[in-house]
Amino acid sequence: MKVLVTGATGNTGRHVVSGLRDAGIDVRVLVRDATKAPGKVEVVQGDITDTADAAEGVDAVYLVWPFYKAEGIDKTLKPFKDKKIVYVSSAAAEDGGFWSEVEDAVTRITDDWTFLRVTGLATNTLGWIPQAKPAKSGRRTAKPSGPSSTKRTSPRWRSKRSPKTTRNRSTSSPDRKPSPRKTK
Repeated sequence: MKVLVTGATGNTGRHVVSGLRDAGIDVRVLVRDATKAPGKVEVVQGDITDTADAAEGVDAVYLVWPFYKAEGIDKTLKPFKDKKIVYVSSAAAEDGGFWSEVEDAVTRITDDWTFLRVTGLATNTLGWIPQAKPAKSGRRTAKPSGPSSTKRTSPRWRSKRSPKTTRNRSTSSPDRKPSPRKTK
């Protein structure tokens, strides 16, 4: 079996390539820049909108559609007629939009398909690491805000009732007896 992986240099494709290689499956990748292609694979330099050469002789394709519109998908998929297609889609495909249009195009090309309808990818969060690191010394940082960061003694938490109706904290529990009042 030979599998074509599109998006082989990206967040999901590189892991798919690694997994397929580890399983002993022949891998071909379609990349724009051959110098960035993973090692130990057959490399086809090209573009996702022109897959004819890359599709020749493969049994399946892992498809990452990198655009926010489905224009051109029919031309891209035509060389994969009756082959296995695994498409990285989105849970939003159920609501329509380009993900749904790409899925529809896939079902017109082959009966052997799998849609990975993800809601988010943990690997994408790795790009947020620099934002989550503590600020360097000398830089101003925002202080936490909201109820969880405010002490109970803050005026925000004080009762708005008049002092005459404020409950004595010592009587707030049924197990406690009221503290004796001082008389003049």
